Amino acid sequence: MSQALSAQPNKKSLLKKILKWLNWALVLPLLLIMLLLVVWLYSSPGLTFSLWLGQKYVPELSVGQHSGSVLGGMQLSNVSWQDEANTLQLGQLELDINNSCFFQLKVCVSALTLSDTTVQLAQNTLHFKRFTTAIDAWGRQLQLNDSQLQQLQIELAVSEPISTEPFRYQPPVLPNITLPISVFINGFTLTEASIVQQATQTPLPEINFSLQARGQQIRLLDFQASHPLANISATAELTMQDNYPLRARISTVFIPPPFTEQQLNISLSGSLANLALTARAQGLLNATLDGNFELLAADLPLSVTLNYQPVTWPMPDLNAPLQISAGALSASGNLQQLTFELDGGIASSKLPLINLRAKGQYQLAESTLILNSYIADTLGGSFTGNGNATLAMPINWQTTLTLNTIQPGLFWPELNNEFSGELNGKLSNQGTLGKDGSWQTALTELAITGSLRDEKVNISGDVSASFAQPSGTYQFNSKQLLLQHGNNQISVSGSLAKQWQLDAKVAIADLASSVPDASGVINADITIRGEQQQPDIKATLSATDLRYADSRLAALTLDATLQLSDVIQANIALSANNGRWQEYQLEQLTVSGSGSENQHSLNLELQSTLSDITLQLNGKLTQRHRWQGQLSSADIGSPLGSWQLQQAVDVVYLPKTQLLTLSQHCWTHSISSLCLTDNASLSPEKIAAQLELQQLNLASLDAFMPLGTNLTGELHASANVLWQQGQSPFIVLDIKSNAGAVTRQTAPPISLQWQTFTFSARVKEQQLNADLQTSLNEHAQLTGTLSIADITAPQRPFNASLQLTDFTLAFLQPLLDEYSELAGVLSADITAEGSLENPLLAGQLQLQQLRVKGKLAPTDINDGALSLNFKGEQADLQGNIDTADGKLTLKGQADWQQLDDWRANLAIVGDQLKIQIPQGRINIKPDINISASPKLTKVTGDITIPSAKLSIDALPQNAIGVSNDTVILNTKGQPVAEQQAMAIPVEANIRVMLGDKVALDAFGLQTLLRGSLQVQQRKNRQTVNGEVRLIDGTFRSYGQDLLIRKGKMNFSGPPDQPYLNIEAIRNPANMEDSVVAGIRVIGPADRPQITIFSEPAMPQANALSYLLVGRDLDSESGSAANAVTTSLIGMSIASSGSLVGEIGEAFGVRDLTLDTAGAGDSSQVTVSGYLNRDLQIKYGIGIFEPIGVFTLRYRLMQSLYLEAVSGLDNAVDLLYRFEFD
Repeated sequence: MSQALSAQPNKKSLLKKILKWLNWALVLPLLLIMLLLVVWLYSSPGLTFSLWLGQKYVPELSVGQHSGSVLGGMQLSNVSWQDEANTLQLGQLELDINNSCFFQLKVCVSALTLSDTTVQLAQNTLHFKRFTTAIDAWGRQLQLNDSQLQQLQIELAVSEPISTEPFRYQPPVLPNITLPISVFINGFTLTEASIVQQATQTPLPEINFSLQARGQQIRLLDFQASHPLANISATAELTMQDNYPLRARISTVFIPPPFTEQQLNISLSGSLANLALTARAQGLLNATLDGNFELLAADLPLSVTLNYQPVTWPMPDLNAPLQISAGALSASGNLQQLTFELDGGIASSKLPLINLRAKGQYQLAESTLILNSYIADTLGGSFTGNGNATLAMPINWQTTLTLNTIQPGLFWPELNNEFSGELNGKLSNQGTLGKDGSWQTALTELAITGSLRDEKVNISGDVSASFAQPSGTYQFNSKQLLLQHGNNQISVSGSLAKQWQLDAKVAIADLASSVPDASGVINADITIRGEQQQPDIKATLSATDLRYADSRLAALTLDATLQLSDVIQANIALSANNGRWQEYQLEQLTVSGSGSENQHSLNLELQSTLSDITLQLNGKLTQRHRWQGQLSSADIGSPLGSWQLQQAVDVVYLPKTQLLTLSQHCWTHSISSLCLTDNASLSPEKIAAQLELQQLNLASLDAFMPLGTNLTGELHASANVLWQQGQSPFIVLDIKSNAGAVTRQTAPPISLQWQTFTFSARVKEQQLNADLQTSLNEHAQLTGTLSIADITAPQRPFNASLQLTDFTLAFLQPLLDEYSELAGVLSADITAEGSLENPLLAGQLQLQQLRVKGKLAPTDINDGALSLNFKGEQADLQGNIDTADGKLTLKGQADWQQLDDWRANLAIVGDQLKIQIPQGRINIKPDINISASPKLTKVTGDITIPSAKLSIDALPQNAIGVSNDTVILNTKGQPVAEQQAMAIPVEANIRVMLGDKVALDAFGLQTLLRGSLQVQQRKNRQTVNGEVRLIDGTFRSYGQDLLIRKGKMNFSGPPDQPYLNIEAIRNPANMEDSVVAGIRVIGPADRPQITIFSEPAMPQANALSYLLVGRDLDSESGSAANAVTTSLIGMSIASSGSLVGEIGEAFGVRDLTLDTAGAGDSSQVTVSGYLNRDLQIKYGIGIFEPIGVFTLRYRLMQSLYLEAVSGLDNAVDLLYRFEFD
């Protein structure tokens, strides 16, 4: 037992030794290794060691700065890797690993960020600003979450020249592929990406997608692409075995016009060995495309069918949409030989309908296009033909075209007479185009016949032409090229090669048969002879009786020769006479020139109603890049007079820079002169000129003034202009006139004079400053300033001012007679600032001390004042006018804050005002409101007429309208268009109320008027509604003064179409038997019914007797017969008043009239008129007693007359006329 006890401690000691040994041999090293591993993976030194180790074994790798740890999160900066051909540069790399995933046997990268990354592969560069993603990896699966790639830019190397070797499709060999790991991309976003090649940047769409790749399957989920051109969405599934089965759907919605909302849906199904494609387009273009492709077979067999519906295709350049009818295009075969067919049609408002059918082949190996046949049905016929072309360099083509009954007049029916007829024929063309730009072409057959405009057409001949490189020589050859239309023909024959021998002839016997709206005879001959480097060209042309539209020319001749040698020689003579264009007439034009490059001259003489010009020009061309000459003499006639050149002008022109230089010189007309005071330079890049105008007679500007307006005085001006491209212009302008006037030729004339006038303007460094100073008379001054800070600025801010002081209205005094008065003082002080588009005004415009008196004044104004106050973009009007009978007040406002929607209002209110008109006087009480805008002007209110006295002896000349079928011509002999509608429509609604004292004396009618009228206007149509009654009136008719028993005028429509209801009877005091007789007028004013009636009723003859003589026919006596005679004479005289007045005007007697006076046996016929304004003569002769009475009346002053009468009795009277109500 003791041995057992001793053995037990030994075992324990041995166990301790073993554990101790294990601790030092295994546990401690393992702990140390784990500690080192932790330090390596989770400390900054560990990261430093890892990077040192990596760079030691990978010398191409370089890391600039770092922080963090391997598994605890790291940041690397300026990372690069580079070998001989490729380079990788990372601005910054950030890696954050989720360590907790290690316990799940997963690797989780919470965030991986790459910034400012550049990858260069060969000569291609890829750069992106930022890439972020999160990665989960476990087992044999890898998953990327929320990946984002921003600002990707791919720079592609310059593409290699396209190989000229024939393309041969090589089908891919597709092995069965099984992916070793499964890859899942959950959300990948690409933004702000682009491709750059040869300095051209192409933006790429914004892309979002998810993808799954597992085993042999790849699935694209929810692919979305956004681009300014279109939005695309797609899904796809591909199996990488057994010819790679594929299913895909692609949907596209286009954005920009004209394809806005255009949809394109594409579906793919089958395998790459037999892939079916179906496409559907909806929107502007509606079409279906069905195709089948064998991508794994040699030469890619395929078949495609496209069917499209009618579409209207916009063509902005033609201003006419293209109408494409329904059609189809099919193709089948392979890339070595593809057979196609086309069937469709196009048309537009500028193109005839064309139905096209074509069949052909395309051979890829030979790059050959073959059109077996094409037929274009159009214009009542067809174009048919065939052809082929080799599209690889050098390009060769050959085609044949046949015309069958082509009728151009079918498409232009309104010009059918110009294009009526049909064409038939055939033409063949062949040619080549070389890689170096050389080409040659030939019309081997040209034969077109037919008729146009009832004249035979013949186009025939042959043409060949070529251009060779590098010599740059052209060749042309034609045995004969003929264009013939009726008796008119143009022919060309000959060749242009080393030796030039070409003839062209134009013989137009009747231009009207070939050219619409034209006529004349033209003959021309052109001959070219000589070597290619030194040919001689001769041309002659003669034309007579040329007309086109409103232009004509009686004769035109041209004779020219040109020698193209080392020194070019030329002679030209041109003559034209008796021409006309619109209102301008050409009498004679002669142009002659001769000489060589080294010395030549040109003479021109022009005689026309617009201008007469005579000039002589000499010059030379030095080194063929500089023309230097001299304008030795010139005389130009213009509306400003005849201006002569005083000294020769040196002229230099540089064609390369288009620079024209003129030496200083002067033009004179009478005492006026216009001078270029220094040499001037004119070109697209520079303008420099100094001009001075002296003593210009302003009367020479009358041709540019409105008709009836004349100018007097002299004008002096100077200008200095300097401008260079890219710099601000420098301009100085000064205008001065010491004394002058503008006169309006009225009766009598009105003249506005000025004593001094100065205007100056300066433009420097884009700033404009202008100043105006005018003295209108001793006291009146007009001054103004304008300053624009920058004339090139979009808003052009400015400051301006205008002052007018003590300007009287005395210059308008001639409008009134010598016994009238017109006075008033106009003043203004206005400033403006802001922009030219939106000016802000401030200040005041005033009219004070307004006085108007006299017979010709509409009303006497004792004192008047008007004030217009400007406040920014608003203005107020205040006015008070005092007359002898009342006061007139004006108030108004204007607002132009929106220039295209301005507003203005005016209110006119007055007491009883007396208005004088040529027909009498009217007392009115106005209460009118006027509102105006760019779209409408409205006038509303009331006008009360308490009293008036109107006397109308004759209608004004404009009272009779122009007949509808009358055509009025202007001074050019052209019809004048009817007056256009007002720029701003006017609407009116005014009530006119007649008082108790409105008297009318017109054409024998004397009456009082009462009633009210509503005057309206809408859309330029005036209407009047209301009633006017005739009160206590008399009417002279049938030689009698009739009493108006009933008188009404009802208005309901146009103002000249009232409805009349009037009864006028003979004075009962002059009637027998208590009979009432008269006339009744009932109906519209333009066609009233006039009847004679009596009470009691009796036959018309008896009623007429009562009306004329006051008694029945049975009781008619000699005096009654005299009364009938008097009535008939009065009726005759009344109908001849207009003719008598015109006869009087012809003999210098104003207001010559015939009338009857007296009654019964003392009835007279009188004739009277005015020899001048104050002297009236009158002569009367008895109808039944031949006793003459001569009367002479002279107006001493207003209403006071001296009258002398000579007849059976003589008398001298002093008369005073007055009126009362």
